[in-house]
Order: sequence, then C-alpha cells, then structure tokens
Amino acid sequence: MYCEVENIEQYSKIFGSKRSEEIIKFTFDIIRQNIPPSSKIFHITLNSFGILCLSEDVPLIGNGIVEKFNKEILNYYSEKISLINICVVGASNYETPFSNYGEVAKVMFELINYAKKFSKSIFIMNRRKRI
Repeated sequence: MYCEVENIEQYSKIFGSKRSEEIIKFTFDIIRQNIPPSSKIFHITLNSFGILCLSEDVPLIGNGIVEKFNKEILNYYSEKISLINICVVGASNYETPFSNYGEVAKVMFELINYAKKFSKSIFIMNRRKRI
C-alpha cells in the first residue's frame, strides 16, 4: 500500500513547518492504529508512507485510514480551509502476481496519480488482473 498526504506544502506556507510536522506525525499515528501487528509502515518521503501487509487486509486498512483521517484532520484547521487530504492506494499480488518490485512501483505510481485526480481523501484498490 502507498499513502500520500496531499497539499502539505500549501498547509506549511499558511501554518508553518512545525504544524506540518504535526500533520505527518498525526498521519503516521492513524496508519499505525489501522494496521494489524503483522504489518509494517515505511516513511518514504516527507508526505508519503508505504505499508506492507497481507492482501486480505488492504481494503480494511485503506478505508480505515481515509475515514479516520477525514474525521480528525479538522483538528488542524478550520473547515473553511479545506487544504489537506490523503490518497491511499493498494495492490495485491493475489489478483495480479508481480514478478519484481518495479512492477509493484509502476502500479502504485499509476494508482496514486489516478487517486490525486479526485482532489479529496480516497482509497483505491488495484483491481486489474493479469491475463
């Protein structure tokens, strides 16, 4: 899975870098609370995280992160300033067997770019099957 906090740069310009760091910590905590103990979180870039988990956990984790993020993000700014959202995407080797990490990265890149088009917090699962 891949999670990316959108518009953190704009938030930082308005509220400062210290508050932006709080958003990243807040996001990490939400992810940690929504994954089973067997899963692993990786902080990839300033505003993105990777999650390694079981295939059957992906939908529950993704939807849980988005739901909790949407509920609690308003603690960091007023509803009038709708700046930040989270895009969560997942791919499973159950439906689409991957032969290398490059294939996984390519699918995640395509999914995250698609998710960003919605301009809101969203979870998208790869549903493509290899023929």
